[in-house]
Amino acid sequence: MSSSPRSTYLTASLLALLGLAAFAIDLPVARAMLSDACPGELARLLGLAEAFAHGYGVLAILLVVFTLDNRAWRCRVRILVATLGTGALANVGKLLLTRVRPHALLGPGGENRVDGVFDTFGAWLPWLNNSSTHQSIPSGHSAMAAALAVTLVWLYPRGRYVFVGLALLAAGQRIESGAHYVSDALFGAAIGCLLSAHFLHARAFNRFEKP
Repeated sequence: MSSSPRSTYLTASLLALLGLAAFAIDLPVARAMLSDACPGELARLLGLAEAFAHGYGVLAILLVVFTLDNRAWRCRVRILVATLGTGALANVGKLLLTRVRPHALLGPGGENRVDGVFDTFGAWLPWLNNSSTHQSIPSGHSAMAAALAVTLVWLYPRGRYVFVGLALLAAGQRIESGAHYVSDALFGAAIGCLLSAHFLHARAFNRFEKP
């Protein structure tokens, strides 16, 4: 298991900076994805990768890990909070700031309503609209995928490239589907890395872990 969260915190910081830079490409990339610019086979691969970011898929993966690895079972509370808990907290963030999803704003009939990237944002507290189409930022799926990847790398460092690759594909699926902008996915991944690293190394969970 990894002994220091420093590299993950640095990764989270880099992802957040990239998220800010991605505002410059959010609209053209979103329009391209909504125009079916993504090749069919790649789109299918991205669709399958969503399981790495969805709550049910993450839970299924963790059940396999817990069944096969006694070390992971002993750390189950820490791991569940680091993955599913991180995803839940990221979704809380979606309730604070309004951003209309690409498929709702840039789909048929919506192309001429947006002059710049900041036109995708709205007022605070989008949950008051009772509409998930106004809860684009951050990407909860990307946060969950990043958190799962960080957790699996913590458990099995040799698989780091596989886990990171799956997280990237899962984040790409959110962009390809028109559910999120590039910056949404990057901010979500930053949150996932930051929170999961914090929970994985938090001493508060030591009480639940027995040798």
